[in-house]
Amino acid sequence: MDKIKDEVLMLSVKQGDLDSMAPLFEKYHAPVYRYYYRCTCDEELSKDLCQNLFIRVLKFRHAYPEGANFRGWLFVIARNLKYDHYRKNKHIINNSIRTDEIKDETNTTAEETENNERTQILYEALDKLKPEYREILEMAKFEGLKYEEISKLNGSSVGAVKLRVHRAMNKLREIYFEIA
Repeated sequence: MDKIKDEVLMLSVKQGDLDSMAPLFEKYHAPVYRYYYRCTCDEELSKDLCQNLFIRVLKFRHAYPEGANFRGWLFVIARNLKYDHYRKNKHIINNSIRTDEIKDETNTTAEETENNERTQILYEALDKLKPEYREILEMAKFEGLKYEEISKLNGSSVGAVKLRVHRAMNKLREIYFEIA
């Protein structure tokens, strides 16, 4: 039901009702920001990219295909915007995850401490993955995109996406247990 509502709102935006963009922004700005932050590890750049994404959505609202999944369409634009930024600025994509920002509280239970350690090891393992593996896991596991949506993003088959996710998870598992 939520998906249909997103598509109806975007069709309304496409037809010129720009106020309909507000609920879409409210729903998606945080997940998009997290996507950019995990890719860049830079708060300001992530905020800028997020803002530019929604400006781009408004600018190219007429290109929204009727019946398209809004979330998938939004992340296609987000991904392209990220790559455009690095192409224009000739930066190398920073694939480091800031493990120093993971909570480290002194007054925690043994279970919480163990969970924090596991989380830190997981982020270190993610940091060691190839960028294409990190990106596919980012979309499938962190942002919860369906394989069909990812296949449209990448221009590949659903089977190829499943295979890449499987390989990325195996590689992540391998790296995780090397570190642990």
